Amino acid sequence: MAKAKREVVLDVHADCDQVLRSLAGREPGFYFESMGRLIEKGEKKESYVLTFASPRKGKLRVEVRMNRSGDSLVYELRGDAKGRLVITALPRGPRCRVYVEAEAEGKLIDQYGGEALGRAVNRVATTIISMFPATLQPRIPGGRLGDIFVELLKLLSLAHAGPGQVEAASIRSLALNLEENKVVAVDGVADEEAEKLAKLFIEGVKALNGLSTSLGTGSVQRLAMVSDSAIIYASIGGGLAVLTVIEKAKEEGK
Repeated sequence: MAKAKREVVLDVHADCDQVLRSLAGREPGFYFESMGRLIEKGEKKESYVLTFASPRKGKLRVEVRMNRSGDSLVYELRGDAKGRLVITALPRGPRCRVYVEAEAEGKLIDQYGGEALGRAVNRVATTIISMFPATLQPRIPGGRLGDIFVELLKLLSLAHAGPGQVEAASIRSLALNLEENKVVAVDGVADEEAEKLAKLFIEGVKALNGLSTSLGTGSVQRLAMVSDSAIIYASIGGGLAVLTVIEKAKEEGK
């Protein structure tokens, strides 16, 4: 069984204890409901049980338990996903630096891939930004990417049925250095495919910037494209860009 790992770091403009208490106020299972196609949820003594659909296995069950340890909330996963998700909040001056780190293995990860764990991490992140002003601090070589990611995080709330009630089947992302014409990070995209996408995207941005300049409207900062099966969103700034492809989940009966 392959082990999946996902992580994210946020700077939150709030007291760390308040952040942890707000997150702990949610049912522990809430953060993991989007790991697969949820068909049932329930409670046991001191834990929550989530049941997901599986074409091969019929059903997959994950038991979630949460406890607080000092500056951290620790979510233990058992059953068809074994691992943990840890949320650590540490003061950084007037702000709070929040680390969300997760790893798991098991039948559910084999079925849905690392994106299953990524959705749980995304749900924690989008829950934080729905309650507090926050800035994502991706761990990408070359330093911070900054505030341009805030809108991207809000968009990722689609991964757990956001305001438009659109559920994501998968999320793939690509971070690019536009000045050096190279890929700096990928998630869910093969390296060879990433290089091809990067070349096409950079050429497209240059063309759109030329058009925007001719119109006197400045440089392109954000792009959004909607197709029948996906939403493609790009956030651009500081010589960097993040391209995200959110594939829509199919509606029942279609």
